[in-house]
Amino acid sequence: SREVALADATQPEMPVRVSFRPAWMGQGMVASFHNVGNQQLTLMIEFHDPNLKTSRDFAMVVEGGATADVGHPEGWLVNSGQSVRVSVSGYKSITAFAP
Repeated sequence: SREVALADATQPEMPVRVSFRPAWMGQGMVASFHNVGNQQLTLMIEFHDPNLKTSRDFAMVVEGGATADVGHPEGWLVNSGQSVRVSVSGYKSITAFAP
């Protein structure tokens, strides 16, 4: 709704950077979530694969300055073209796409 969009627009930028890298072992890629702030954050992460029409949600606690990864060992095979949406209460959400 319009109120939700307005509320989201007035939120501060989330201090999280999303990146992707090839998996060192196994298949696919790894999505990394780096908390560039100094406070612990609880990330609500939603992966979506438009080709397979599947999605999966994760909740991860990431300390300030730390990084958390999601890949095949965590239960999601990250592949090119998938989207990941990161939400944290009080911040604008982030959407990133696997290259």
